[in-house]
Amino acid sequence: KINISFVLLLYLIIMIMPVLIMTSTLFIGLGLVARTYQESQSYGSILLILFMVPTFVVMVPDLEITNLVLSVPIANALMLMKDAFLGEYSISRSLIVLLINLGVSGVGIIIMNRLFKSDWVIFGGEKG
Repeated sequence: KINISFVLLLYLIIMIMPVLIMTSTLFIGLGLVARTYQESQSYGSILLILFMVPTFVVMVPDLEITNLVLSVPIANALMLMKDAFLGEYSISRSLIVLLINLGVSGVGIIIMNRLFKSDWVIFGGEKG
């Protein structure tokens, strides 16, 4: 039986937010690169498949959380969330995962910030 307490819900939200930011920055960047709707759908499906690979790591039975798993941005948060549902919280692992995911998300935000300030985006992909 799984009990969802307020602390668990707060933990899950904190762990998933950097992953959501990371995903958003990648899909926004994808939208900037694609020239047509069909092209963006093709790129989006490839990116979605690439995002699905780390999520499958969580479904591997009896997989222990190692440093390698903690270094994979999406899989690390999902592994800790799975453990949280089972009642196992590790503050040190959570902080490591948050730092890794916030770092990757921060890099994505910086790149998107620079892209949106560039003439390439302002003038529709033309060099000016």
